[in-house]
Parts: sequence; C-alpha cells; structure tokens
Amino acid sequence: MGKLDGLVDYARRVTGRDDLRMMLTEADHFQIAGAEKRHYLFERQFGLLERADILLGFHHFCLPYFTEGDRTFGLIHRDGAVLDYNYWPYWLMRDLRGTFLPVEVAANQRDITVGPLAAAADVENVVTRTDRLWITVAQDGDVVNAVVYNHGSTSEAVDVTLPVPFAGEGMAIISTVGPVGPGKVEAVPFASETGTFQVSLAVNARNGRAVTLLPLAEATEVWLEMELSKASVLVGQPVEVTVRIVNTSGVEQSGTAFVVGAPTDWPMELLVESNRFTELKPGEVAEFLWRMTPTGASYDEPFALYGFAQHRSPGTRSARAHSIPVHFSSQAPVRFDVLPNLIYVTPGAGGTLEITVQNTFPDQVTGELVVHVPEEDWGQLVETVYSLDVGETKVYEVELVVSEDAEEGSYPLQIDFIYNGVPFSSTVELVVKEFAVGREGTVVYLSGYFDADGFSSEDDFDDLLNFGGPFSLPAAFAPKPGRVEYLGRPFLFPNVADGELNMVRALGQTIPLPEGSYSEMAFLATAVNNSWRGPLVVTYADGSQENLELAVTDWCQEPRWGEIPVYRAPYRHAFGGRLYDAKPQIFLVTLPLNPDLEVTSITLPYLPELLVVALTLMR
Repeated sequence: MGKLDGLVDYARRVTGRDDLRMMLTEADHFQIAGAEKRHYLFERQFGLLERADILLGFHHFCLPYFTEGDRTFGLIHRDGAVLDYNYWPYWLMRDLRGTFLPVEVAANQRDITVGPLAAAADVENVVTRTDRLWITVAQDGDVVNAVVYNHGSTSEAVDVTLPVPFAGEGMAIISTVGPVGPGKVEAVPFASETGTFQVSLAVNARNGRAVTLLPLAEATEVWLEMELSKASVLVGQPVEVTVRIVNTSGVEQSGTAFVVGAPTDWPMELLVESNRFTELKPGEVAEFLWRMTPTGASYDEPFALYGFAQHRSPGTRSARAHSIPVHFSSQAPVRFDVLPNLIYVTPGAGGTLEITVQNTFPDQVTGELVVHVPEEDWGQLVETVYSLDVGETKVYEVELVVSEDAEEGSYPLQIDFIYNGVPFSSTVELVVKEFAVGREGTVVYLSGYFDADGFSSEDDFDDLLNFGGPFSLPAAFAPKPGRVEYLGRPFLFPNVADGELNMVRALGQTIPLPEGSYSEMAFLATAVNNSWRGPLVVTYADGSQENLELAVTDWCQEPRWGEIPVYRAPYRHAFGGRLYDAKPQIFLVTLPLNPDLEVTSITLPYLPELLVVALTLMR
C-alpha cells in the first residue's frame, strides 16, 4: 500500500489535483489456488476498501483472463464464464458504493452497532476488524450494502445481527461465498417502521455474506443461478442442470426458463412438468431441472453455460435475465479428426478416409478403432489402436469400397473408438452417386486472384477477410492444401491456414484459362448473405463469346440450382467461437463448354458475395 501512496502522491503533485485517485486493474496470487486463494483475495479486497481515499475502484472485476507463461489470472474468461476462485470474492462486493458507515462490534462479536449516515464523514477505517470478522457497510441514497467475512479458521459459525438504517418497504438480497463456491441467493421482502432493519446472518468460517437493502419500488430485477451436478464428464454421461429463479423484484413475475450455451444437438430433457413460472411473488423461488447428455467432446475449450429467463410483471413489457456463466467440459479419451466428413463414392469404386486419433487423457489409452459401414456386403474394418501415449497422435487411412449394386443415396458411416467397452463416435456422410472416373482435367491456378479469406481456425475465430460479415468456415473440415478430387474432378484446394487468402470474389474480373478444348468447367464456390446468380462470359480462341449463368446458393442453405455440397461443417465460426445455427457448405458447380472450340478466358459476374475457391477444366 505504501507504493500506492507514493504513486497517488506523485500524480497529484504533477497534475495539481488533490482529489485525484487511482484505478487498479489487476490483483492475483500465482502461487496459491483453491480455497486458500479465495481467502487471500477476500483479504486483499477488504484491504483495498480501506484505502478509498486514494483508490477510485478496482476494474479487474470486468476484465477477461490473461495468460502469462503457465499461469492464468483474471476474473472472467473471454467467453464470460468465471475464474471460480478469483471471481467470487470481488463479486460479493459488487454493490458496495456511496458513503461508508461506522460499525462497532462488542467483545462478544455478536452485538453490532451501525452508525447513522451523518456520522460517516468521521469514519477513517471503512472496514471494522475483529479476531473473527471483517465488516463493511456502505449507503448510496436509499440503497444500503453490507459485507461480512468470517476469516476464522475454526468450524464455528458467528451469528451476526446488523441493525442497518432503513425505513419503509424494502427487499433484502443476501448472497454467500464460501471455500467451495457461491451459495444460493436469498430474497426477503420486509417493512421497517422504526428506521432500522435488523439483518440476521449466520456466517460460517471462511464464508463471506453480503446483504443489499433497496426500496421495494426500486427492486425491478430477478436473479438467476445455475448449478451443474458435475462440471466435467465423459461424452455420453448425463449431467443434471438446475436453474433457480429468485424473484428479487418487488412485484409478481411470470415467464419461461432455459439453459443456454450447450451445442444445440445435445439432448436436453426437462425433468419437471414445465419450464414456465407463473405469478412468482417477491422473495419466492422457482426451480427447474434438466438432464443434459453431451454427445460431443469440448476438447480444447470448455463450454460456457448459463441459465436464461424471459419474464414480465403485470402491465409491463417482457424482460430478460441470465445467470453468471459457468464452464462445463465433456471429455473423450481420444480426439477424432476425420477427413473428409462428406465423401462421394460411385458404385463399384472406393474412397479414402483419413482418421487422426489423439490421446487427450493424462495416461496411456488402448482400444479398438472400428469403422461401421452401412451395408453388410461392404464389410467392416476393425483396427486395434495400440497404447497411445500421453499426447500421442496416430493417423489411419481407411479404404472404402462400395459394391457395384449399391443404390444411390446418403449413408451414415460411423467411426468408433472403443475405450473400456464404451464407444466414442464420429459420423461421416457417405454419398453413393454415379459419376465418371478417370476423366482428364486441368486445374486453373487462382492464387494470384485470391482476395478473400473465408476460413478460420479455433486459434483465431476472427481470421477472415471480405467474407461478408462476422462468420467464417471452420478450417478443421477443409482438406489439406493441394490436389483433391470431388466426383471424378481434380481441384487444387487452397491453403486455409490463418492469415492466408483462399477465395476469389466475383468482381467482374477476367481470368485467363489454360488453352485447350474442354467440355466442362467445374467450380468450387460458395455465397454469403444470400444466393447469387449472374452472367459469366466465356471467351474462345476464335474471338467468339458464350454467355452462361453462374448460380451459387447461400452457404447455409440447401442447394437451389443443382449444386452439389462437397464441404459441409456442423457449425460455423463467429468472433466469439462456434455457432451451431447452420451447417455451412462449399458447392461443386459445373457449366458446359463448347468442346469444338479452344477457350482463352472467362469473365466472372459482378457479385462480390459469390466466392470461388477452385476451378478446373474437364476434357
């Protein structure tokens, strides 16, 4: 604190302002964790409160986490979930504002006097300390907030009665934070005719309790909290999710509760009759229970889950409220990456799947890799995965052969990694479709025309350029850069790594083509912010031109004009992470050419939100 005094004194001398105060932005302790860290941060916060004469506030409460080496500090993650032990000690102080009131504690630590507001100006220490308690009380107009922390190490609770100055009808909102986390929030409507309201609290050792008193007419919000039966499970194991709605407002509330933040394809079973609450009176609680079953692993980053409610009081418009987000992880012993996740095979021919398996456990794992093909006569592949060491990755190439009499259509291809008898699965869409194989094709090199980046990785969700908005294609589902083949047509797929350009916007530009006679040109293309169609001009060596129409469906819609999806992801990227609202696609689009003439160039339409990824000319 001496260093803070020196900094503030220097700033006041330099600026000539005697009222200048400092804003702190960081406070943490790298060497301790858990309940010990929570106690340390309570101690730190009460210490900072005592220097309100030089400190304007503590901004760390609003800042996301930072990483420095192997240490993480801060109060909230970038996705809004809390850093548990860091967050709650400061959250308990959230309503402390205004003028601090004098507090006197008798020797028995139970008889407490809170002075009137008029005496507050004479108070030097805003925190009253005893051998068991730290207490601070502040008043801001009609709102009074008190925080009590039992810093004792024994298990005995201290019963505290705070005679807080308050007159009229009010709402008392009581919050608790202890060594194992936050407790349930309580709301107590009351009426005080004497000008003092007696707040009675039982404060356990290493527990902090906060009480906010506000006039009933000013109590307009409801409080939501969410609790998970487990913070981390294996994929397939159910988790119970409880959402509590505490009516901390001064009027009745009705509405609907939800759980938000989990992938939309995870089963979420409501275990109570309804998720609606009706005429919830001030101070009353509505509780809802779901069973959530993770069907996929969170892998690198957990999910931020929170309770959400749409509610209204009589005669008012609907309002929204949500709980403090918490992290939830669903774990698998291995991580699957299967490319491609959409594969086309013609009857009697085959295709190749590349399955990358990584051990995500802190121990060796062993099991079987099983690929289940849809039809019995297509066979079944079983590979034993021998002892994947910690962090080890193995790549398996699986050759698929479809029988000659296979019917055209879409078939699910399930891939299981069986660990301790439990299958962890990934599914690939196998499409059987008649197409010619062995045709000769010539790829067109487009890298010199790339002016957009529509792909991003999970290391940099906002890695995009000229792609029509804040959304992008997940690079994880794209093939490796280089030669690929779709439906018998070769393409040169671009590099989708962060910072690389990989698409051509249709801006009316002319692109020279390898001279020769071809019967078809094939595009890999997509469109954003709508489906787009416009004139494409083909120029032949004899000077003649042919007008064709290039039509591409919006990337998140089913094809409208006969295009064939060759890339499809289960989600798209937004600046904040994965967005499971659509399955973005890249399409194969073919246009006929005059095989009797030699081409020299094409001129694209002017449609800036139609984007070309690759182009090939077929004989």
